[in-house]
Amino acid sequence: MRDHTKLRAFELADEVAVLVYRVTAEFPREELYGLTSQMRRAAVSGSCATRIHLCLKQRLSKQRRS
Repeated sequence: MRDHTKLRAFELADEVAVLVYRVTAEFPREELYGLTSQMRRAAVSGSCATRIHLCLKQRLSKQRRS
C-alpha cells in the first residue's frame, strides 16, 4: 500500500491547512463559528480528499486483480 503522505498533492494540501489555521487564529473571536470554522473545514477537506482518492484507487485495483 502506498503512503499518502509522500504524495505531492497531500503535502500541498497539508501546507494549505496549516497556513489557514495560522491565519484564522488572528480572526476576531465573533467569527469563530462563522468564517473561521468554514475556512478551516475547507482547508482540511483537501488533504482528506487526497487520502480518500488514493484509498479508493487502491481498492479498485485490488478488485480488478482478483
